[in-house]
Amino acid sequence: MSTILRATVLVAMTLAAHARPNILLFMPDDMSFLWPEAPASTNNPGGITTNMDAVRSAGVVFTSAYTAGVQCAPARFALVSGRYCSRSLHARGRASSTQNTRVPISVPACKITGDDNGKTVATLLAAQGYRTIFAGKWHMASRSDWSDYAGSWSYVSAAGFTHDGGTYISNMGGSGFTHNAEWNVALSRGHIRDAVANNEEFFLYFAGTMPHGPSVENSLTATNGILQTPAGTLNTAPVSGLPSRTDILNFASTNGLNDKQLGTYVMDLALGALLDEVDAQGVTDNTMVICLMDHGMLDKPEITEGGIRIAMFAKYPQVFAPGSVSAHVSNLDVSATILEAASISQTYAMDGQSWYGAAAGSSTMPSRYMLSEDAEDRAVVSPAGIKVVHRISNAGATSLYDLATDTGLIANGQENVDRSGEAGYATTLAELNGVLACHDGNTGWTPVADPQPDCHAASPSPPPPPPPPTDSPTPAPTGAALCCNDGSAPAATRPFCSSGRPRARFC
Repeated sequence: MSTILRATVLVAMTLAAHARPNILLFMPDDMSFLWPEAPASTNNPGGITTNMDAVRSAGVVFTSAYTAGVQCAPARFALVSGRYCSRSLHARGRASSTQNTRVPISVPACKITGDDNGKTVATLLAAQGYRTIFAGKWHMASRSDWSDYAGSWSYVSAAGFTHDGGTYISNMGGSGFTHNAEWNVALSRGHIRDAVANNEEFFLYFAGTMPHGPSVENSLTATNGILQTPAGTLNTAPVSGLPSRTDILNFASTNGLNDKQLGTYVMDLALGALLDEVDAQGVTDNTMVICLMDHGMLDKPEITEGGIRIAMFAKYPQVFAPGSVSAHVSNLDVSATILEAASISQTYAMDGQSWYGAAAGSSTMPSRYMLSEDAEDRAVVSPAGIKVVHRISNAGATSLYDLATDTGLIANGQENVDRSGEAGYATTLAELNGVLACHDGNTGWTPVADPQPDCHAASPSPPPPPPPPTDSPTPAPTGAALCCNDGSAPAATRPFCSSGRPRARFC
């Protein structure tokens, strides 16, 4: 048997032998891009990502990873469903189809409701016997009531999670409690122990609440803060395995950490404690760990490279060899990857594609276009690194950037050389406009019939254009319902607009 054939057989045998891994999906909230593949330089003080760095060293680093949504809820919807938020029932039901052909994407729009509860990776894993655990910030409930913790958890359980690792239903604010990573970690470690004791595979989605606000430092110094949780006041401090809050604050002071860096450090400690539990239970080799950012922080919440590029890396000791994958991947791909690792079939159409084989070395990722959404703006990046941005928020302006050639992004990750008017890019511009037309056709108000074209594949065929609008005019909305880009009022007088730039994000 040849060396190449023998290696191929061994990889195939390995994949078959480990079809039911445990899964730890780890995503801090608003974490900065602190690694070399970032689209622009960032300030990494060192020592605050020790456990994440260990995952990177032992696993696979995706050097060209993107988010489908540039804010918290759109990114989370894409992660747990493998679908663009523009497909969500809630997003499609909250705005007028006559406003524009695109579904507006925002935090209020990207919620999991109705039949979408059955279209999550947790639902599919739970149906096949996995213990599915959620901990941290959910942010995908159609309403949030901090006084009703059971009601908050009901939104999460409806989306397929069987065990609660401590739920923050949305962003905090005046709620009587603040961050409590120890609580999340202690509950999650208990569920891991119970899963192993009951011979269950577990899926833990740990969506930590830091380094997003409120102030991390204030949360660590609050009187009895370690006892305060959304579920009520604890009788005793949770046993999490994290250092004491005093030690954490001393480290931050010694190293001059700002609040965002402090929050990242606490999240990294949380990951370390979770990995310690996995190791204590003897299941490290058969646990797939995936770490990623929710969205870019260099230019949040814009569809520039600073807003859509993210860090993503994973380890699975029995399957993934250390290395890197340079092909485009998206947070949309995570759900499909988890299902392939667990040998569970998809029961609904996902926009993402599994990178499991690429991480395992048994296949390569195909050349794909990456698409990101924000409000009614859309961005597409080609396999060759050409990017087109179409902004309805800016009177439909289209820009083209050559990311491969014009590498000099400014400090916040914004592209600074628009080549859309250059003749040499005309063919590429038409190609990428076709990709955007394909995506609009699939996810707009009048989506094309199944089977839909694959807009991510190289050279997609654009779907038919949407039907023309009816002759009957739609009454202009008034008051708080007036959207930033509906054209019914001068830009300067439209509510929720800022920086002289009409937007639909807050509508």
